[in-house]
Amino acid sequence: MMSADVTKPDDLLTVDEAAGQLRIGRTSLYGLLKTRELRSVTIGRKRFVLRVEIARFKASIEQRSRHGRR
Repeated sequence: MMSADVTKPDDLLTVDEAAGQLRIGRTSLYGLLKTRELRSVTIGRKRFVLRVEIARFKASIEQRSRHGRR
């Protein structure tokens, strides 16, 4: 039986793919990772961002904009 938290390969985005999803550059994405506004996982020497993390980040941006916060 598979656990619900098992991640499929399609759920992992490269830094370039994650930046594309957010429509920002790689440097901006790395800035978000550094400040831990966006979380990532490292597998070997590669860094990935989970799709659910992109969705969580987008939702937090929407919530902040609704409440007038930056």
